[in-house]
Amino acid sequence: MPLLLDTSDNWVSLLRDRAARQPNRLAYRFLKDGETDEVTLSYGALDRRARAVGAMLATRFAPGSRLLLLYPPGLDFIAALMATWYAGLVGVPCPLPKPNKPGRTRAAEESLPTIAADCKADAALTIVRFAPVCESALGSAAKTTAVVTTDEVAQDDAAANGWVAPATKPSDVAILQYTSGSTRTPKGVMLTHANLLHNSSVICQAFGHHEDSRGVIWLPHYHDMGLIGGILQTLYTGLEVTLMAPAAFVQKPIRWLRAITRYGGTTSGGPNSAYELCLRSIAPSERDGLNLSTWDLAFNGAEPVRARTLQQLTEAFAPHGFKGEAFYPCYGMAEASLMITGGQKGTLPRVRVDANSAAGPMVSCGTPRACDELLVVDPATRTSCAPGATGEIWARGRSIGAGYYGDDRATTDTFRATLANDASGRTFLRTGDLGLFDDAGELFVTGRLKDLIVVGGANHYPNDIEWTMQHAHPSLQIDGGAAFAADTADASERLFLVQEVTREHEKAIEADPTAVFAAIRREVGHVHGIRPAGIALLSPGSLLRTSSGKVRRGACRTAFLAGTLATIATWNEADEPADALSAPEGTTMSNPAELSPEAMELYTWMAAQLAAEAQINVRDVKPDQPLVRYGLDSPNAISLALTFEEALGVELPATLFWDYPTLGALAEYIWREHRVTAPKTELT
Repeated sequence: MPLLLDTSDNWVSLLRDRAARQPNRLAYRFLKDGETDEVTLSYGALDRRARAVGAMLATRFAPGSRLLLLYPPGLDFIAALMATWYAGLVGVPCPLPKPNKPGRTRAAEESLPTIAADCKADAALTIVRFAPVCESALGSAAKTTAVVTTDEVAQDDAAANGWVAPATKPSDVAILQYTSGSTRTPKGVMLTHANLLHNSSVICQAFGHHEDSRGVIWLPHYHDMGLIGGILQTLYTGLEVTLMAPAAFVQKPIRWLRAITRYGGTTSGGPNSAYELCLRSIAPSERDGLNLSTWDLAFNGAEPVRARTLQQLTEAFAPHGFKGEAFYPCYGMAEASLMITGGQKGTLPRVRVDANSAAGPMVSCGTPRACDELLVVDPATRTSCAPGATGEIWARGRSIGAGYYGDDRATTDTFRATLANDASGRTFLRTGDLGLFDDAGELFVTGRLKDLIVVGGANHYPNDIEWTMQHAHPSLQIDGGAAFAADTADASERLFLVQEVTREHEKAIEADPTAVFAAIRREVGHVHGIRPAGIALLSPGSLLRTSSGKVRRGACRTAFLAGTLATIATWNEADEPADALSAPEGTTMSNPAELSPEAMELYTWMAAQLAAEAQINVRDVKPDQPLVRYGLDSPNAISLALTFEEALGVELPATLFWDYPTLGALAEYIWREHRVTAPKTELT
């Protein structure tokens, strides 16, 4: 069957056309158990359900009313979303609230009353089984937000026959897509029918969808990647998709790959951490029977794309038909509907080896796809950056939303940015993300502007530090940590880390976390040249996240400082004995008795240089104490190494302070390898 691209200017006419031209074609398959227990929905059946519920809603709510959509993963949500459009209303997708466990607050329950009040929701739609939970979660907002169930009405064919089409315009708001709230309070992005149709068209072309394309999606249905990239992309292209609940994937990641195998999935994906979870959780013995040869587009977005992840997953699953060319790194956000940039399908992702981030080479997120103009801008001067220079990513185009509902100031600040000395009247979306263009015009995303950590005068991206931390020890949960800066007692900004442990290691770490703390400090110090001032290990699932799963670094910082995180062990620099930081395995901790006379002379001079660089008393420098204890971050360490090289006339390795982590070991190495001496420096 040929691909039926539609020219409709709103989603109501698009679905009506689909139902008329291919009523019996399968649109959505939902795997209730994440495996084989499935329910399905054809285009004709979806249209009937949407008309039935839409007719009921049209009699109760005025056009443009905002309705919260509180549904479990599955087909009821899809029918309800379409029904809001069939009634001329605005859908507000939200995660389904669940009863809280004692002592734990979920982001969904925390934000739902706020969202209901923010958008002045007229009602919350759900199914009968979850109505009591929704009423409870709405709290005080329930006084003005009625809970309406739709599952029984959806089966009423008589109601469907009474439906009257609304007068929907392309400029009408279709959904309020609430931002993740990872760096600020969630805001409702107003996305019009035209915005969503344009972005869907861009995705269809970029992903190369054709008549045999099949999607497999486990991503949350209430957030942009799962909603627009999965549910709406299916409807736009007239194809079929197999859906499963996010929990089904997280609990057993092999289900994702088995669904691709069983249903011949061609398009599927998720954030980088999803691929990492597959690497960590799917044993080689579980991979028997997988056939991933049909998977020709594996999108990777919503967080930094890691070159190592792409390489390792390709190597692990190549025997089962997976091809590295299938990887499709992309970049987007809620304010832009979904996609902003993407690569070229069927080609290996570009890697920027000559501009490594601390966590490894950067992976290109492609070129502009859904915008008329994409710039990297210096946020201080509001001028465009040259290729290779890092700045804030600004975008403009037809996929960009109309603004934040009910917040004119935030809309102006975020959606109406202008360049300095630009009289053209062009306005841009300020993404809040940092990135750079290479000479080929490809975008490399480096981090979040508001999350940037500045310690010792150097910039550090928290996602890079988190990546290093999570790979420091096998007991640490991938995508389960947060790095942030906070003031210490001496009024200086220092690095603090919080990190979930895996469930299988929780009890062992609670009994003795020493090795884990040492591994984190050692790896972060080595890779980033920065030493943490405090670390908290958290119980599984307790890291503060948004409803879409993004880490809430600001909230983690607040909770860490208040001591309200669910910690199983903590480490503070102030509590650590001077000799507690161990060197990497295989290195030697030298002391004066072990140093040769020539190395001791060299050490004395070097101690004076270190004291001057670290601004401490030379008497506090010890030959057997790890150098990271002196507060030598990257700029200081580089400066000290250059001092040694210039004064001694030698060339030292880039890994100097990692290979020789104490001043005594370093002095012995320089004497042994170069046979140089230095002037004596008296202790003062």
